Amino acid sequence: MIRRTVSISLLVLLAGAMALSGMAQNPRQVRGGGPGPGVGAATIVTLEGVVDSVNAAYGQGTPSFTITLQDGKKATIVASPFRTVQDANFKIAIGDNISVLAFPSLQHEGAYVAQEIKNLSTGSVITLRDDAGIPIGGRAGRCAGCAGLCPGLGR
Repeated sequence: MIRRTVSISLLVLLAGAMALSGMAQNPRQVRGGGPGPGVGAATIVTLEGVVDSVNAAYGQGTPSFTITLQDGKKATIVASPFRTVQDANFKIAIGDNISVLAFPSLQHEGAYVAQEIKNLSTGSVITLRDDAGIPIGGRAGRCAGCAGLCPGLGR
């Protein structure tokens, strides 16, 4: 009986240690309480270019668009949370000139997570995240970043 109790106690301790170790390795995975996975909030960059493609509609996953930068390179911009974009009636069309403050994605090379988007063609501006990468507006918990599910980004 004592041997069984000790065995169960060791299993519980081992499971707890593994769970804490996993949380310590990637604390941004906490849903709704942080910037979400894939947000490198330590490095904000400004990207300017012309929109090549837009992926922002119900049923298509996390909204994103691709721009051709001034140096000819392409960058994919994740524009989430979708609810904030939708509530603001913010529009992006192919051919629009765009300026984006963004964090490099930690999950997708060449992709960025938008903090603020300025549509230079229409003059409209939307802020999606604060300086820590935490989504503002919208509904907490549902969309906390691209979560590795961004269409067109290899998943």
